[in-house]
Amino acid sequence: MLAAFLVQGVEFGVIARHDAMRRRRPEQKTEVDPPNCEESPAINTNGSSAEQPTQSHEHHAGGLHDIAGHSHGVAHAITSEDAAAKDIGTLILELGIMVHSVLIGIELGVTAGSDYVSLLIAICFHQLFEGMALGVRIAELKHVKRLALRLGIGCAYPVTTPIGIAIGIGVHLSYSPNSPSALISQAIVDSLAAGILIYNSYVELIAMEMNQSQSFRAQKPWRQFMSFVSLYLGAAAMAVLALWA
Repeated sequence: MLAAFLVQGVEFGVIARHDAMRRRRPEQKTEVDPPNCEESPAINTNGSSAEQPTQSHEHHAGGLHDIAGHSHGVAHAITSEDAAAKDIGTLILELGIMVHSVLIGIELGVTAGSDYVSLLIAICFHQLFEGMALGVRIAELKHVKRLALRLGIGCAYPVTTPIGIAIGIGVHLSYSPNSPSALISQAIVDSLAAGILIYNSYVELIAMEMNQSQSFRAQKPWRQFMSFVSLYLGAAAMAVLALWA
């Protein structure tokens, strides 16, 4: 975890420095020279030549207007693509968290003895903050406009852990915690849950919300600093909690 945070911090520092250098770089003026836009003399009937700057000016203005419109369309398309990618990432994040919640619910359902209380406290603690993070992402969905669909996506998460607990209680009587098959099954379930959380936290949350987010990189330095402090304190709290889970 420390190594991952170190790499993330280095990457964010490099990207932030690149953004700062790009902002300090003076903007280069681009001159538009469409073909056949030179002012050509027009031959009058009396043989004298006369310039026609009005047509040339209109052509230049039209060209600049077209380029400005094209740039605006490209910017709009990029923004729309970013929003769609973030919405897809949110749905993938919820799917992964739901699978993880079912797995840890099953593990809680088959756990007995003194380990049950500590595991229950750990699950309640991290499911609370996991749900808060997921709720923020669901609230930021751009392409899901219907309120009923938003509520359905939001309510799908809280019921997954109880479903897993019910499955665990159902197989509890035939479950022997010290048998080789039970140990192998528990190891597989734990590894699947850990892999899902690792991918979701690093790829869907930390990378997308911090390193790759232009809005976050444009925040004031003290806001960025407090965000990193909150991230590290939360990770430290989960690491300490793992002593009893």
